[in-house]
Amino acid sequence: MKVAVTTLLVATALAAPNICRAKPAVKDILTNELLTGIFDGDRTSAGRADKLSAAAAALDGDQKVKIALFKKAVEYGMKGLATDKGRKATLYSINQLSMLTYTDPLDNFDEIKRVELYRVWLSKYARGLHNKRRIRGRLIDALVEAAESYELKRQWTEAVKAYTEAVRLSSRPSTPDLPKLRARLKRVTHMRRVTQQIDLAIKQLKVKPSSAAIRMGLIKLHLIELDDPASAVKYLNEDVDERWRTYIPLTMVKPFEVKTSAARELAGWYGKVLLRDASDFAKPHILRRALAYCGLFLASGDRDTQGAILLGSLKGKLQKELDDMGLPPLARRKPETMAGGFLTLKLGKDITLKLRGIPPKQVDAVDRLKGRKVAAGPFYIGVTEVTQAQYQAVMNENPSLYKGKKHPVENVSWLKAREFCRKVSKMTGRIARLPTDAEWRHARQAGTKGEYFFGDHSRLGDYAWCKANTKDLGPEHDHHQPVAGKKPNQWGLYDMDGNVWEWVFDLHNPKSGDDEETSNGQRRACGDNWTGKCSPFAYAWGDANSGYKGWGFRIVVQYR
Repeated sequence: MKVAVTTLLVATALAAPNICRAKPAVKDILTNELLTGIFDGDRTSAGRADKLSAAAAALDGDQKVKIALFKKAVEYGMKGLATDKGRKATLYSINQLSMLTYTDPLDNFDEIKRVELYRVWLSKYARGLHNKRRIRGRLIDALVEAAESYELKRQWTEAVKAYTEAVRLSSRPSTPDLPKLRARLKRVTHMRRVTQQIDLAIKQLKVKPSSAAIRMGLIKLHLIELDDPASAVKYLNEDVDERWRTYIPLTMVKPFEVKTSAARELAGWYGKVLLRDASDFAKPHILRRALAYCGLFLASGDRDTQGAILLGSLKGKLQKELDDMGLPPLARRKPETMAGGFLTLKLGKDITLKLRGIPPKQVDAVDRLKGRKVAAGPFYIGVTEVTQAQYQAVMNENPSLYKGKKHPVENVSWLKAREFCRKVSKMTGRIARLPTDAEWRHARQAGTKGEYFFGDHSRLGDYAWCKANTKDLGPEHDHHQPVAGKKPNQWGLYDMDGNVWEWVFDLHNPKSGDDEETSNGQRRACGDNWTGKCSPFAYAWGDANSGYKGWGFRIVVQYR
């Protein structure tokens, strides 16, 4: 009952300023009057922390207010650690803050307070050998978590302090993780030294701006030690060697976006030149970059034989050197970091078409031929379906049954979609085409695993116009909706489920001897439309020369 009253107090504080339609600041909500109401006469720090955490947990309102309440609970809890109630309330609030603020890299309040909590707990309140070892282990874990957070922010001095304390605690008595912690401490100490060298070189360059040696030193530190070509490129000028001026800008894009000829050059540059100047801490990422460029060149269809032999040999040596380091496998990259850059095509009449770069991937063939894989990528794919405005600009017609410039074009045949691609190719000088089934599905999944790229089926309505949500709009809205009206996938692609079916290049049921390029047999479509359930592997098929209600398409443009 008291929790309900407290929740009502907070909700009232949130709602009151709405009279003037101004969202209140958090500091204006957590007034002394509100806090007094939450405390309900409790004068102990532990009791106040407990009541604040309970109020925050019960609140279903503004997340910022929820975070502020938990932080206030931690502040009071840290003053009441002498009691079990205070420690529990503080630890609970810190754990809740970890979940609420994990997406904000700048907010490390929970990590700092977790370390402080266990540090005080161990030094003052832990009793008995077993309990002390348990709390010491938790403090070490908290220090490592904080150090990793500092590493991500490149706050090397703070990371060194955290790892130093973790190593000291792990040494008395020795723990199995001690060698690993010492290795991490060496690495962040090295990175701190590198940043100090950079800071000093920047000051020297201001005094001697024409010094090529200082400039080159800065470039090498950024490129080799920090793997940060975006910072290295800032120091390029005509005094720098032409090879460095040519190669460094190429390293700023994803490896799969580099041309085959450039990949060969970069593989040798990283694997022979830069590797010689790399410290033991920098060698892993230098080797991985060199191997990535080797792989790109060797997988290319336009590689030359001599280059393939030389880079094949180099790749073997580099891979052995990397394997000999005994490094743990890299963590799986976040899907949103995998995609390439954007490409914008001008279609005339102030109409443009935006596409996103898609990385290469081996994708299972949807025709279920056992063991067969279909290479997908790299390629650009439309961020949305082709709209009616884009189709009109190119084809001078609009076959759609329901009109709307920002709506997807529909009722368009596979042959007409192909004609659109040919005209776009002629207008822009880029090779435009329909995606293959494998390419389309690879782009839809956006580097994720599972049936849906957004996780649980219950979230489908946030990402797709489908039967479940369009029927709620009423019969007058029984049609496709404007493109990009729902959330995109991790690669920034909209409407990969629902809205309209999308033609793909593939024949539906190819027969022996069929020429996929010229056959007018039935063709496939992916993604379902607003009338369907948007099952994850749904596909349809239709005659290539027929247009269907709710069937559109998006285009692909080749990288090279």
